[in-house]
Amino acid sequence: MSYSITTTSEQISKFKSQLKNAPKYPVICASPTFTMTMLNMNTSDVALLTAFTLSGAPVGWLFAAPLRIPTMKCAMVIGAVGGITYAMQRSYQRLSGYLPNSSEVSKYSFRLDDNGIQKIPVRRDPIPQSILNQRSL
Repeated sequence: MSYSITTTSEQISKFKSQLKNAPKYPVICASPTFTMTMLNMNTSDVALLTAFTLSGAPVGWLFAAPLRIPTMKCAMVIGAVGGITYAMQRSYQRLSGYLPNSSEVSKYSFRLDDNGIQKIPVRRDPIPQSILNQRSL
């Protein structure tokens, strides 16, 4: 018994991913890495992370009468995980162009995912030409 696999263009187009919401702001990096996202956090992101972490202390203290200190510490860890998740999401969205990113656009004048090939239409060139002309190993 032999099987043949045939696909039509309709079957293939059904599985193509489509971008539903186009970025409204300049894209600095289409898919930022974990390190790039962490290094891009600004003071408001760190303040949110701190607020999420510290909000766990009174919640843990109020809702666990017999084991207050361990529950408070656990609630703070849960708050820290939520805070870092939310801060990374905001940083990722700014780099991807889904949140206002004027400070990032002024900081990076090149798209970071294209190795500086496509220039963002803004201010200055932070990368010296000698670095761009070097061959990668």
